[in-house]
Amino acid sequence: MKTLLESYNFEDEVFEAFRLMNLPYLALEQVIKSMSLMEAFNLSICSPTLQHFVKYFFKNQQIKLQVHIYDGIQFRLESPNGSFISIKARDCLEDLDGCMRMKIGNASKIPFYYCDPDQNHVVTCWRDVVKGAIELNSLILDLFNIHFEKLHVWKEKINYDYGSVVGWINRMNKPIENVYFAKGTVDDTLYSQIINSENFQKCRIHQNPSENFQSQEFRFTDAHVNWQVFNAHWITLENLSDIGSACLKLYDIKFTDQEMSTFLRTLITGKFPNLEMIELRLNRRDLNLPLIMDGIVDRENVVMNWDVRVFDRFGYNTSVRGTIDVQMDTGETCSIKLYASAVYVFIWK
Repeated sequence: MKTLLESYNFEDEVFEAFRLMNLPYLALEQVIKSMSLMEAFNLSICSPTLQHFVKYFFKNQQIKLQVHIYDGIQFRLESPNGSFISIKARDCLEDLDGCMRMKIGNASKIPFYYCDPDQNHVVTCWRDVVKGAIELNSLILDLFNIHFEKLHVWKEKINYDYGSVVGWINRMNKPIENVYFAKGTVDDTLYSQIINSENFQKCRIHQNPSENFQSQEFRFTDAHVNWQVFNAHWITLENLSDIGSACLKLYDIKFTDQEMSTFLRTLITGKFPNLEMIELRLNRRDLNLPLIMDGIVDRENVVMNWDVRVFDRFGYNTSVRGTIDVQMDTGETCSIKLYASAVYVFIWK
């Protein structure tokens, strides 16, 4: 005797479409809110009405956004419940057979495919990668309540117009918590646009402008909260005449001993009220330490402090010892640590 399952012909089963829009409002809300980010995104591109509902029901969920720019531009979104979606804009494939197509923003019939076996990764194909990223970014920002967590740029892996990439980044006009520009030589004009952006709260720049690059008007403002600049040979004393940052690390600067001393004397006047830590690494290893401290150690009876203190602000966890402690004009104490090629200053708030 055949069992019920053996006798049932599943080919005769007729599956009807689930009419989502026929649900009562509260039921519709619960269905959409329970969706993963991938399900919500797929639903949103079905029609303007469904896009409106997804946008409305997800408005109270803060979605983390990471953007990675390399051979394509990848958007990674993560919801509070841990579900995520990765959407990549890349250049068009030679063979688009088997690709599905969808409407994204103002662009129609965009080829896309899922990266098996993980259906949370979608790759979209564009004739212009940056224009594709602009469309995707507009859709994402309109659809979800976005917290822009990371932007990582690998210049040496980009095979499309880098000028368009920098222009798009600067037009975002949205604060980005953590920004990283990997190594690579970059045009001076584009480098200037990058350092003058006020959207990068924490930024690490490994890119290298030309040896003759200068930016006399540049200042670290309070928008440059926590910055590390490698290849900072272009930084002058004038660039540090006003600092709004809280933490700065500058590598390969070309200060003379007298310029370093002038900077430290300015610092201890309390001219930079936001500054809590600065690290200045020079392109040489012959700092004249007595000359640098001239006019600073004479202000107070300064002795070497070997007590261990921890600077644990702005993501750092640095043990500080072996410093010369100086009382600033503001009454605060700053700890100055000297090496043959570097000067570290910690200001204890």
